[in-house]
Amino acid sequence: MRLRELCIELLGNGQHTASDQAMDTGWSPTVCGLDKRGLLQDEVLKRLGDKHQSIRRIKAEIFDLLNSLQEPSPTAPI
Repeated sequence: MRLRELCIELLGNGQHTASDQAMDTGWSPTVCGLDKRGLLQDEVLKRLGDKHQSIRRIKAEIFDLLNSLQEPSPTAPI
């Protein structure tokens, strides 16, 4: 459970832009000057092993969430 909590903290609550989220929730998009989502994607997830099914599930879940945040959000028709 702690791994998932770490990943979710680095990911944020799911708003598309880190600046919007920081204004709404007080969540900071950086830690020690590093982008949290970049740190999650480039360091944390890459270093996790694939031996345990529970870790594979968490990695898949977090990768899906990261991908959904990186896709441009659909705009409402005018």
